Amino acid sequence: MMLLLLVHVFFCILLLRRMKWFRQFDLPFYVWPLILLIKVLVGFFMAQYYMDRYQGGDMHAYLHDAAAFQGLYQSSPLDFWKIVSGCYTEGESFRGFFTGLKIWFDSGFGDSFNDARTVVRFHAVLGLVSGQNEWVHLLWSNFLSMVGVVALIHFAAGGKVQKSWLPLLVFFIPNVLIWSSLILKESLLLFALGGSLVCFSRFREEISVRNAMVFSFFLICFLLVKTFWLMLLLPAFAYGLLERKENQKVVGLLITYLAIAVFVLILGTIFPLFDVPAQLYAQQRNMWKFAVYMHAGSLMEPVGFAPSPWSLIRHFPDAFYKGCMTPLPSGQPGLFVAMLVAENFLLPFLLVRCLLRRKQVLFQPVYPIVVCILLGVGIVLISAFTTPVLGNLIRYRMPGMLCLILSLVLVNASRPQSK
Repeated sequence: MMLLLLVHVFFCILLLRRMKWFRQFDLPFYVWPLILLIKVLVGFFMAQYYMDRYQGGDMHAYLHDAAAFQGLYQSSPLDFWKIVSGCYTEGESFRGFFTGLKIWFDSGFGDSFNDARTVVRFHAVLGLVSGQNEWVHLLWSNFLSMVGVVALIHFAAGGKVQKSWLPLLVFFIPNVLIWSSLILKESLLLFALGGSLVCFSRFREEISVRNAMVFSFFLICFLLVKTFWLMLLLPAFAYGLLERKENQKVVGLLITYLAIAVFVLILGTIFPLFDVPAQLYAQQRNMWKFAVYMHAGSLMEPVGFAPSPWSLIRHFPDAFYKGCMTPLPSGQPGLFVAMLVAENFLLPFLLVRCLLRRKQVLFQPVYPIVVCILLGVGIVLISAFTTPVLGNLIRYRMPGMLCLILSLVLVNASRPQSK
């Protein structure tokens, strides 16, 4: 097992050495393996914490289901690949196999929110070469999250990474460090998010078959991991393809988002399938009932909106405040909560600093920065609207807070533009 782990470590370090995204930072190479090591150790200790307090949590449920897939592979490789590829059909043998899984059905949250199966499939395939070694799964989960975060930095910076300390800051944001270091969907989500954005940027610069194939790969990954977050990016992708000038007008991007939002809200009043307020409301009710059933200790008052467009819009400020500023200093004591409170106040601090010292940059933003801000706001809003459990809200909003903090850090680090 140790030899197998060392082989995987070697391949991870080799990829860190060869990937261009990592080499473009002015950092000694040993920094990247060191960050990977820290993340793996954080993931291990957090896994132990979850085992002691929650009898395992999602991480061990993913590994349990992946181990079940290994048993299926040994007995019937054809059935294994049918399920992994999504080509399985209904049958008694399949129903018997699914009965033993823990997280495959993800508490019935629905297809749009059910991203557990993609994570299980990934670790099931990885299990073919991991020997079911938990450290190997932890290693590759952290490697993929690192690739995603670095790619996101490259996109937000417009491909011009000038601050070598930026990865050190971003990787050690408490929320990012914790949730991207475990065997959870967040690792794959960051990989798909960062890869989609940076590959879309390359595709815009040079439309070619190779760039289209790489961009499509990350889009499919994104679609399988978190459909709702991908929907938030579709207006940006559409505008980016139509308006490919280097100095794009941000007003056009904002108008595109506004027009599509209005269109979707109107469409939802005609076709229930596109009724976004009703879907968010149903998801909130579903998560509330499940939290009560599971006796969740961090259940909190949900955002009190009705399943109608006007009610949803009217509660935007409340949802954004709850999404960004939870937990408050008056909440539960402890070092972990204190770190999250400090992270919450980092966002308004960076925003005020932009207003006071970099207003020329703030009001002349570039396309990638605005895309990250709009994506971050959207993720925080949807997380707040649908999640009435404190622990889940902190976890689900993580990519949104990452996008917002990264954008404001880049704005603060930029030089004011002359009028």
